[in-house]
Amino acid sequence: MSEVRREILCRCCFVFEDTVREVIQENELTTVDQVSYHCNAGSRCGGCRKKIAELIEEELTDE
Repeated sequence: MSEVRREILCRCCFVFEDTVREVIQENELTTVDQVSYHCNAGSRCGGCRKKIAELIEEELTDE
């Protein structure tokens, strides 16, 4: 059985990348501020906001 490795996206709020992807998909989010509102990622130091924007772009192009 292979181990699933979860990557932490937001260290300040301890939010994983897969959680951010799920929030983006389930709520059809299009901005970093919307993601921050839904799961707190990117709401503190802001160091992960660029990565969140990249994930939003990926999810929008996957539709």
